[in-house]
Amino acid sequence: AQLKELRRFLYSWQFIWGTVYNSDYTEVKTTASVNGDTFSWKPPAIGKYYLKLVITLTSGTNTVRWYSNYTPLTVTPDQAQLISVPNLRFMDLASGTAKNPTAADFFNPNGVTLSYVPLATQTGETAFDGNNTGLLAVKGTKWSLSVSASKFAVAPRYPQTELPNTPTLTLGLGSSGNVSIPADGTPITLLYNYTGDFSATLDSTTTLHIPQTSFVISETYHSDLTWTLVKAP
Repeated sequence: AQLKELRRFLYSWQFIWGTVYNSDYTEVKTTASVNGDTFSWKPPAIGKYYLKLVITLTSGTNTVRWYSNYTPLTVTPDQAQLISVPNLRFMDLASGTAKNPTAADFFNPNGVTLSYVPLATQTGETAFDGNNTGLLAVKGTKWSLSVSASKFAVAPRYPQTELPNTPTLTLGLGSSGNVSIPADGTPITLLYNYTGDFSATLDSTTTLHIPQTSFVISETYHSDLTWTLVKAP
C-alpha cells in the first residue's frame, strides 16, 4: 500500500517553474519552457547563471512544494572557426599587364613591388587549402587572428635558394585596413579580440615588396602562410 501511494505521488510531480539567476543571484527574465520534463532556455549573454527549480507534489487537496538548490549553468562562447583563407600570387603590373618580374627588377636600388593577382586554377597545388577569390572569413563570438609568412625559396623549399633579404607582404583588408607581414616567419596579428563574424576580400592594395637583391634565380619562389585563430578571453 505504501509503495502504491509513493508511486502515485511520483507521477503527480510537475516541473512547474524554472527561474534563472545570474552570478549575482539576480533573477534573469527568460523565455524558458516550463511545466515540462525538459528545460529549454536561450541565454541572454555569455556568463555564469544559476537555475532554481520548484516542483509541486499534489495529493487530493494537499499541495507540497520542493525548492532545489541553485544549479550552476555556464554559458561559453561558440568555438571560433577559420572559414576561408586566400591563396596569393604576385606579379608585375607596372605596365598595366600582369607579367612575371625579371632578374633586372630585383637589382633596382628601391627593390621591386609586385601586385596581388588571383590564381585562376590550382593545378599542381593540391597541398594548398586556400581559395582563389581572395576571401578571408572567420566565424565566432570573440577571437584573434594572426598570420606568419615563411622565407621565400624555390619549391620544394631548398634552403640554399632562400632570398637573402626579407620581403614584406601587405594584405589589403578593405575597411579593416592594411597589415604588413615580414616574410621571415614572424607572426603578425591581423585582428585582435574581434567580436562577431568577419569577412573581407583582398583588394588592390595587397602587394609584395622585395628589397634590392643580387641573388635571384629564374624559378618560381614560394612562401607558406600559417594562419592562427585563437578564442579571445
